[in-house]
Amino acid sequence: MPGHPSACSAGYIYEHRYVMEQLIRRFLLSNEVVHHKNGDKKDNRIENLELLNNQSEHCNYHNKLRKTG
Repeated sequence: MPGHPSACSAGYIYEHRYVMEQLIRRFLLSNEVVHHKNGDKKDNRIENLELLNNQSEHCNYHNKLRKTG
């Protein structure tokens, strides 16, 4: 997707970020993180994706999972 604000120099963006953008109808901010609920990074179904505000929130999410088992 050349011209997309988050595209790399080759013009690509991550599919999970694109899927989330389509759902929320805006470009994601650079600090926003799209989390894969089931841990499968190839599973980009919208029901498997969750938008988190930043990397810190994402780390906290995973730390809580480790503590609860």
